Amino acid sequence: EDVQQGMCSAEQHVVLVDFMIGEGLHRYFPPRLIIGSAWPKKAAYLTELAKRANVDPRFCAYVGDTADDMEAAREAGYQAVAFAHDTSYNNEQRLRQA
Repeated sequence: EDVQQGMCSAEQHVVLVDFMIGEGLHRYFPPRLIIGSAWPKKAAYLTELAKRANVDPRFCAYVGDTADDMEAAREAGYQAVAFAHDTSYNNEQRLRQA
């Protein structure tokens, strides 16, 4: 089946897109499925992202590195996937608790 990839970030949209272009990531994401400046309630933006992709949120996963990301994913009906890394805002233990 076809898998779509979208990006939803609290980073300012123009900064996010510039970063994606600089890293060569933009080619994996259709422009309509890139949402930046997703704050203060990321869940609403995740809902919009699923709508743009024409996909039921129950069939979506969101990878995030904060406890707030996990809460937003669940609130939007997505599967929440925590990604802990050295520069994460939250540590692995907090992500596991979330």
